[in-house]
Amino acid sequence: INTVNDFGLERNKDIFIVGNWFFGKYSYGAVLRCQSDVGLTIEDNSFALCDIGTLSAGSLSCITVVTRNPSASASDPPRGIRIIGNRALYGLAGGAARIFIYVHNDWDVGNGRKPIFGVEIRGNRCSSPSATEYFTSFILISGSHGGMEDVRLFDNIGTVYLKDISATGFLQGG
Repeated sequence: INTVNDFGLERNKDIFIVGNWFFGKYSYGAVLRCQSDVGLTIEDNSFALCDIGTLSAGSLSCITVVTRNPSASASDPPRGIRIIGNRALYGLAGGAARIFIYVHNDWDVGNGRKPIFGVEIRGNRCSSPSATEYFTSFILISGSHGGMEDVRLFDNIGTVYLKDISATGFLQGG
């Protein structure tokens, strides 16, 4: 599923993606990718045995919410996002970065991008059963070029596979 609007045009509003099963190969880096939506609910979906397709850029996420287009003036960021009660029954089988939920306001080539506002991530579950089917990140939030405001995370349970769990690798942060 890919929700998208053309650059600078009216954004999609009040979208509900509820009760779906996803498995198989996916391209373009995400199983479910939502771009610059307003009033988006992603709830009670299941992901299993997802693998990377031939067109991907080398990473894969189950759920991605992103600002559409690399230009700050082209599309406003997402607002009013609810990601609730989704499940990943197995880790991802492909990609350098394997992320369950990825919310980002990246790729701005100019200045002045507005922040992503109003994100609730609640009651999601994921697991990494093996060294071949795993997540490198359970929830990854990146507001690097416009920031994030009013982000709420609670009651999420997940396990991730760490390739390097040495003391120095584990304690590094920014």
